Amino acid sequence: MAQPTSGTSTNMVTYRQLEREPASKDLFGNRITTLQGLYDVLQNSAFLAIDTEHVAITSEKDRVLHQVGLAYFPAPLLVPAPAPTPQNSPTSPNADRPNLQDFYATKQLEGLTVNIKIDQNTQDSLVRAGGHRGMPIRRSHRFGLERQIDLEDLEAIILQFIEGCDEKKNLVMIGFGMAAEWIYLSTCFPRAMRLFSAWADLRDIAKDIAPLGHMPGLVSLLKIFRYNWHDLEPGRGDLGGGGVADNAGDDAVATCALAGALLLQENQEKLRLRQECGRIAGIFTKKKGFRRPNTQEHPFIATISTQGPLPHSLNTGIKLARQFFNCSPQSTGLISENIGYITFREKEELDQFIAAMNKCPLPNGGTLLVKDYAREHGRINPENWERDRRERQELREMRRSRRTTCEVEDLESLFS
Repeated sequence: MAQPTSGTSTNMVTYRQLEREPASKDLFGNRITTLQGLYDVLQNSAFLAIDTEHVAITSEKDRVLHQVGLAYFPAPLLVPAPAPTPQNSPTSPNADRPNLQDFYATKQLEGLTVNIKIDQNTQDSLVRAGGHRGMPIRRSHRFGLERQIDLEDLEAIILQFIEGCDEKKNLVMIGFGMAAEWIYLSTCFPRAMRLFSAWADLRDIAKDIAPLGHMPGLVSLLKIFRYNWHDLEPGRGDLGGGGVADNAGDDAVATCALAGALLLQENQEKLRLRQECGRIAGIFTKKKGFRRPNTQEHPFIATISTQGPLPHSLNTGIKLARQFFNCSPQSTGLISENIGYITFREKEELDQFIAAMNKCPLPNGGTLLVKDYAREHGRINPENWERDRRERQELREMRRSRRTTCEVEDLESLFS
């Protein structure tokens, strides 16, 4: 039975140790970190995605392995996206979006979800970090086979699955944020390492494509590539029921879907655009929420509003940046749920934006209202700041000169 002991603790090994250990150093040294590196191995390689689910016991570093998911992607070289699902298909909420079921079927993936048995007494007495009792209820698996095993049988089951894959191709291990996967690979099923020719953390590949800013997670990246969140994160009762915690088998398939998506040039452009919009919206350094624009840093500001709350397409800073990206905004954000703002580098850009966008009709039937933030709030217009500063300086000098003249005249009267 799997117990929360040192055999599953995630603080046992580090990447530096993996580089030195004889059993792991060969595979660990064959790390693919660039998109070109991934392209270079496609001709004769298949992907095998690994995902693990584990829960914190006494702390984030003391964890117990709960589930392992594997997904075999035999032909990543054939990168065209799956055809849109027919309108009446039950597998996708939106006919024009890709979905995991279609991807799994058309790409001929194979999947395995391995549940580690934990006896009921242990589950009942287990208190997870944060005070939660028992083990989380995970979503029901949707892809391939599912097995219930004891921890000591885990390595044999994983080896059986991997060795059943196409032996004619080199096998590249893939994942997303793979620190935990490497720990369990090296401690719970180390003999699997010899079956891989290389490995790639898809977070590295995504960063190579779009190095700007903080990289989103697996689910968020797939959403950028038009996968629906209902498909990626089905809740209780959706798509077969079960709980709401992550399912390792589903996530392994999602990892393969991300690998396929990152190989498409159109998705690479989408990711670069998203990262640039994220920089404009400031989402990497500031918490989400309402804030007023900094008029010292960005004096040329337009406010965006409608007759009520902002529509869904404009209700976040990153959506404003994406919607008006061609207008060269410097920053975007929300003042309230009814008002957004966009800043510009030059006064001319601000004026052109207001002239072009104010009173534009919206798809929902409303009207876009665009105003100059400085005029709206009774502030000195930025184009006149320097002129007003000079006038105030000249006025002070004139008054000082008058006082000096008056003082001289008064002194002269004393001697007259």
